[in-house]
Amino acid sequence: MPGRVRVKILSARNLPVMDRASYSTDAFVELKLGNASYKTEVARRSLNPQWNTEWFKFELDDEELQDEALQIRVLDYDTYSSHDAIGKVYIDLNPLLGKDGSRGMSGWFPLYDTMHGIRGDIQISVNLDLFSDTNRYRESSLGVKFFYHPGVPVGQTLLQLLGFVEELVVNDDPEYQWIEKLRTSRASNEARQRLFSRLNGQLQRKLGLRVLGMGGNAVIGYRLHFDLEGESGIVVRGIGTAVSLTASKSAAHLATETSLTVQSSLSVAAAPAAEPAGDPAATNGTLEQQSAVQQQQSADVADAGPGFNKLLVVATSASESANLRPLASLMTAGAPSAAAECDTPFVTMSCLPTGLVASLGGTVAAKSVKLLVHSPDAPDARDAWWSEIRAEVRAHARAFGCSTVIGYNEETCIADDLIVLSAYGTAAKLNSLEDVQNSHQPPSSCRALHVLYSQSSPPFPVSFSRCAVCGRGSVPDILLATSDTPAELATCGQPALIQARVWRPKRDAKGEANAREVSDRLPFIEYELHSQLVQKLRLRGMNGLFGLRTRMSVASCGILVTATGTGVHLLALPAPCEPQLVSKGDQRLLSSLQAKVSEFVSRSREVHCLDRAQALAAISASSGASVSNASASNSDSGGAAEDAEASPPIDLQSNQRDNFIISLADDCETDEMEALLVDYPLMDSLQLTCSPACRSEDTNFFVRILRCPLDDPEANSSRQVNSLLADMLHSTCFHFRHSLPCTLAALHFHTEVTDESCLQTVLTGDCVRQTAPQGGLLLGTASGVLLCSGCHPPGRPVANYLGNLDFFFIRETSSVRDCGGSQAFLHTCLAEVMAVVRAHAAALGGQAVTSFHLSEVLLLDNPSRGHAQCLLNVCGDVVQLPVAEA
Repeated sequence: MPGRVRVKILSARNLPVMDRASYSTDAFVELKLGNASYKTEVARRSLNPQWNTEWFKFELDDEELQDEALQIRVLDYDTYSSHDAIGKVYIDLNPLLGKDGSRGMSGWFPLYDTMHGIRGDIQISVNLDLFSDTNRYRESSLGVKFFYHPGVPVGQTLLQLLGFVEELVVNDDPEYQWIEKLRTSRASNEARQRLFSRLNGQLQRKLGLRVLGMGGNAVIGYRLHFDLEGESGIVVRGIGTAVSLTASKSAAHLATETSLTVQSSLSVAAAPAAEPAGDPAATNGTLEQQSAVQQQQSADVADAGPGFNKLLVVATSASESANLRPLASLMTAGAPSAAAECDTPFVTMSCLPTGLVASLGGTVAAKSVKLLVHSPDAPDARDAWWSEIRAEVRAHARAFGCSTVIGYNEETCIADDLIVLSAYGTAAKLNSLEDVQNSHQPPSSCRALHVLYSQSSPPFPVSFSRCAVCGRGSVPDILLATSDTPAELATCGQPALIQARVWRPKRDAKGEANAREVSDRLPFIEYELHSQLVQKLRLRGMNGLFGLRTRMSVASCGILVTATGTGVHLLALPAPCEPQLVSKGDQRLLSSLQAKVSEFVSRSREVHCLDRAQALAAISASSGASVSNASASNSDSGGAAEDAEASPPIDLQSNQRDNFIISLADDCETDEMEALLVDYPLMDSLQLTCSPACRSEDTNFFVRILRCPLDDPEANSSRQVNSLLADMLHSTCFHFRHSLPCTLAALHFHTEVTDESCLQTVLTGDCVRQTAPQGGLLLGTASGVLLCSGCHPPGRPVANYLGNLDFFFIRETSSVRDCGGSQAFLHTCLAEVMAVVRAHAAALGGQAVTSFHLSEVLLLDNPSRGHAQCLLNVCGDVVQLPVAEA
């Protein structure tokens, strides 16, 4: 399908002074797309030139439209020397290719220079026309949409879940390649940015071809990674879940209506059964409204044709109600689960529709240490590496009795010629579509937590107990998962941020010696990381961790690994008891520390509103019989959990459990135990969580940066790392003291240790206020485009998805001291990047960028020479919001 791109250059503003004699600029514009290029006339002596050119026309094949970006470069004209670069704009045409209506964009774009940052703006209009083409051998993937959203997008209907797709492309890095021309920092940076843009387009096109071959039209839970391997080259990787989507006719109506009627009662107790029996009229009204929603969905499914089966599921939120029909449309009569049929049963979606997850086994992970060697067979070698990792993850999932890995992600850590490959996810079993079809009851609030593996030979040391909700199945004492908390699970209280950090020094080795040392230390680091997570969960009265993400950094002086997630209290699992400390050292110090632990546990339960007895009593009093019937109807799923059903029932109100003992062997462990109690302040009006926030009237995206040298990097202790990161969380909470009450949601940490023994952490997230400001714009919307780490913008539902944005920015300076230091330089780079993202989103007609995140933050600095280079990769989905009624 060949296409024609038309571009008009209108004007520019706020250009820098390039001619010191006249304090002006002689600006002109160069346009390039594919092999064609154009130039405008020179606007003499003006910092705000006006061109108003005719339409420049480019005719390309659809493959080139997907691979190449439109390059617009503004220069200062010089008669007797080379023209001076002012700034450049890269316009990705893929969002226009995915548009259903008018394929055009227009607006002001910042002129970005890799050496000076933003240097003015240029006004551009771009239109794209596609012509029909019946060539069956074309290599394009037009029509395939990519969503960073980890679940089914709002306003879309899921027709089929096809499976896991992955692709990678490899190329030489211009930074390490010989060139004929005189090498300059600007020329090298621009060559890398052009390469990143082209590789990104090629990757999406190849992934799209795989999706089309599977019969799909979209990728959900898309993940993009740039691996900078130095002299070995650049590897761009993409993973996602291939699906078939269609626009939902009534999704927007359901999202608006259901948000006012259907409350998230399952997240507090157990579906309608947890409703207090105080107002019968209100309860009957809610049931009637739910019944109306079910009838509307049944009508929608009936309109789809005889090939679809009806499914009645009670939603727990507006976002879930929009995805009710996707589950119904997912199945055909007697068909098995689509994920079970895939050769690679990995699902990158972390937020699955309600009722689809039958059982959660736990977190499965695998790591591999490799040496980088430049080779022409690099793509095949990388594919083989990742195939080995995925095979190991699948083997771990089978040990849980599960066939699918949800919330799946892949990451790398590169240090010189060493690379550590990591893959992790949550072993799960999805409900068969036939069982979901025949079930006319709300999803069980505890069945997904019942174990499937054999209790006599579990895959890891774990203690079992009866489910405290239904009293029939067996559940573990704790659960770690990389997926988001399923909406149907019965929880108690408020979630909490849980983060574990482990720092271990190592020798400054190279080659195989370095790889061997890192490989030998990884198992012990993983064990300590898991121990910290369990201890912090117990201290806060939690027994479940969701949204788990791990990040590793390997420096010449040591290894840093962090694990972050959202702790919740699951009612089905046994209540965690207070940790008991044991030590052969000073008993007075031990008694003082035990008193601090008891006080912290009591305070944490009060702040997070952990009233387990009341929640279980509400379930037993309001729907004890219905809970038993529901558990009996769900007892035919197989697995070892049914072995416990022959035993007598347990007391649901009993909290007597074996003691959780922490042994403190030396003073170092005592100090680390004290550090666990000062992670971040416990405040009634402030919550910290890694989970995306629900819809709110006021959301503000924020970035916090910490860059501090390690005093003693050779110390075999995580104390100084814990202290620095805890101070960062304290300062972040203090920064938002004027926004209370609020929630810091979707927190994401980019933590690494540089070769100069410097700890660098970039914290991003959303500050969600419970009350909107009086009058004026919402926080963070002064530019007209809101950046949101979560999946939903504040205030209003999503009306339309306009495409995704992927940018890789390079910023360099030779006078970092004039910028205020390395930390201030990084702050400036992030501010400029967000300004560019907002401008591109506004030009596409969007009002918000959801699922916005920094997938790569790399700062290379040399303080002695005053040099610094920053590399940033940002991604997100551009969305259009409905017009607010007057």
